[in-house]
Amino acid sequence: MLRILLSAILTLFSTSIIAQDYWEQIDQSDGLIGNEVYHFVEESQTKWWVSTSFGVSLIQNGVVYNYPIPNLNPAVVFDMEFTQGKLWIATTNGLYSFDGNFQNYGLTDGFKTLEINDLAFASNGDLWIATDSAVSMYDGQNFVHHDSVVAEYVLVDGSDRVHAYRFDIILNFPNFNYVFDNNQWVDYGNNVSSIYDGTAFIEDNGVIYLIGSQNSIGDPGIFEVDFPNPPIFHRLEMEGQGVTNYGNKLIKDNQLFFAGTMNQLFISRDSILKLTQFSANYVASINRLAQTDDKVMLCTDQGLIYSNKASKRAIYTDSLATNNVTSSVFEYGPPFSTDLFYDAKGFGFPKNNPTYSIYVGDVMFVGRDSATLAYNSTDLPYLYQSWSAGPVSNVLGLNRNYMVKIKKQDVLDHIANYNQTSYQMPASIRNWPAVADSVLGIHTDLAPFIDVNQNGCYDPQNGDYPMMKGDEAIYWIRHNPDSSLLLEYHFMLYAFNSSQFPELNQAQFLECRVVNRGTATYDSAKVGFYMDGDLGNPSDDYVGCDSANNIAYFYNGDNFDDAFQGQPGYGANSPAVGVKFLSNSMTNMVYYNIGGGQNGDPLTALHRWNYMNSRWKDGRPILYGGNGLNSPATTNIPTNYMFTGDPFNQTGWTERNPGPGETASSPGDRRLLAAVDNFKLRPGESKIIELVVGYGRKDSVNTHYENVPEMVRVLNRIESFWDTLSTQNFTYGSNYNCPSAVGLADLKVADAQLRIYPNPANELLNIESDLMMNEVQLYSTSGALVRDLRVNSQRLTIDLSDMRKGLYILRISDEKGKWTSRKLIVE
Repeated sequence: MLRILLSAILTLFSTSIIAQDYWEQIDQSDGLIGNEVYHFVEESQTKWWVSTSFGVSLIQNGVVYNYPIPNLNPAVVFDMEFTQGKLWIATTNGLYSFDGNFQNYGLTDGFKTLEINDLAFASNGDLWIATDSAVSMYDGQNFVHHDSVVAEYVLVDGSDRVHAYRFDIILNFPNFNYVFDNNQWVDYGNNVSSIYDGTAFIEDNGVIYLIGSQNSIGDPGIFEVDFPNPPIFHRLEMEGQGVTNYGNKLIKDNQLFFAGTMNQLFISRDSILKLTQFSANYVASINRLAQTDDKVMLCTDQGLIYSNKASKRAIYTDSLATNNVTSSVFEYGPPFSTDLFYDAKGFGFPKNNPTYSIYVGDVMFVGRDSATLAYNSTDLPYLYQSWSAGPVSNVLGLNRNYMVKIKKQDVLDHIANYNQTSYQMPASIRNWPAVADSVLGIHTDLAPFIDVNQNGCYDPQNGDYPMMKGDEAIYWIRHNPDSSLLLEYHFMLYAFNSSQFPELNQAQFLECRVVNRGTATYDSAKVGFYMDGDLGNPSDDYVGCDSANNIAYFYNGDNFDDAFQGQPGYGANSPAVGVKFLSNSMTNMVYYNIGGGQNGDPLTALHRWNYMNSRWKDGRPILYGGNGLNSPATTNIPTNYMFTGDPFNQTGWTERNPGPGETASSPGDRRLLAAVDNFKLRPGESKIIELVVGYGRKDSVNTHYENVPEMVRVLNRIESFWDTLSTQNFTYGSNYNCPSAVGLADLKVADAQLRIYPNPANELLNIESDLMMNEVQLYSTSGALVRDLRVNSQRLTIDLSDMRKGLYILRISDEKGKWTSRKLIVE
């Protein structure tokens, strides 16, 4: 069976099911001869060819047929082409053709090397072959070897000219760049001397693109070959990426660009200037991209992964700006995220000011596996590819929308009017991420809600409503896809807008529930909050903590906060920004520097464990005074907290006053990591922490250091408000059998006479129709499309032997275009 990988945006209406886009995967478990897929070619809509290290596989109507290549041993396949009923394969063991039988071409055919780099066909059927020793042509009878030209890539443009490119191995400048025009090779190299990435690809209409940089060190983009004129440069901006070697991972379809890098795919739908993330969250490394008329194909080390080009990317970012603060969150990233590509602020204020104070902030987990005694931890929050959107599931990289922004007033209106015929339910309530899915292995205890009818299901049409906090909130779910650390994170970022309690307008609250979805027991675990503070200019900051009040904070290290790289600073009256733990005491706080060293970036789980237990990376305890490690004022007294003094009154240990014999620290780009006490986390258990992030900034000060005690006052005042909040008697889902989640009660049933049997079914399902059937779909109860069959018959038998038990929705389209929907139980 072809397995579902990635589901994109799905909106669940109460009256119908909306078909969703999704990713599918074919690998060795489906019969492929190998998992490492190098190339894909389409013979027809129902016949696909893929190459691996062991041979080629034909995928025809979902069935896999394998053809091992003789004497491959195994080899790397560099290219594969299909023309006139024959497959041609370029490998490290020579050139192969396949038309039911393999034929090998090598040294005896005049090749000076067995390593074939690339293939291309001219319109007359001539095959052009690129090697490191020649560019060769095969006319179906004889080989002609052009020894004067060598190439890594060979391409044929829309005018049937042959282009041969080879790039310098060190600098990647083209040192061979020729065009075969009018039966002679023309040197075209001087026109593309700027290109350094060393890759080329061709569009369907015969336009050739070279990938690289206009200036060798900047302006990444693509060069559109305009022979004999110089290439036309198009700057290519990729979300979160700088200069990137795309390799064979960029394709173009009309005005649609796809680019692959590592385990992420990017897309530009409107212009080639900005590539935004199309999808991520599958654990696979992309070798090459390919395409059909309607699909984008990923050749990866985990098989062939593909999806419809029209798929919509899930919500990537949203922002909360309820009061004087604006924060941006990413669906599979940190709760406080700065990304200038999206004009996203990690924690900015005033909210209409472009200045921000937190570059990134996130919850970090580290724990010791009681069985292996190994430490496991989540990565630093900059590594977006370490996270997957949505809850843990039994599919690879589920990627539907699990981020919802919701307002308190909408919830109140729903409570009062949900049973009124004129009531229109807001999308935030309808899509509250509380719906489980047994088919996809999604657990029931997702987003909290008020279960009015106490049936264990989130069914807002019957009065249920989200359990939210604040006047406005964003709720989202992400998880760590690493099977060694199956953690699910549930975040609620919320805020208040209050005229009676003005301090609330200077802060946002964060609640995080960490759920252990794996099988490991962590006998000693820590949860901490990581912050990379950028108070306007990130290069002049200090860090400190108030251990008595459970606060860790940043403040400016000099008297004036300057602008930085076009971003304005806070000036002379720079604020202090801090995080205060509300639900747990802060038991540890450490700061560290960018880069290496014992007080540098934590690169391993053990490093993070040590930091969250007030030790340096090598396990030595943090010491009071100086830099806590080895500076002149460092004592031999261990401490759990760094810089606990008062920078305004200059008492105690601060970066302004490190201690006897040491001058003030040089301000810089600081990070801090504060943690709560150790706890045990068994399979299925969760840990909840709540904190508040806020700022202090007086209207008028003699020195900006006055804003540190002001920040402490604001956060303490907010805690007194938080202590008075009452939480309703909410619940988590507990029932998989919740058909109302997708509106089963209201499904429209067409008039076509259908016979569906047996139902319940366990192995085979038979469908008979009086009309011709065009398409048959199976959905899980959360709306995930798990089977999509194209048929042209009045009878169909579906093999259900590999389907998981549960309730499904069966949808059938007839020859008149009408859809019939039925419930189906798989036992």
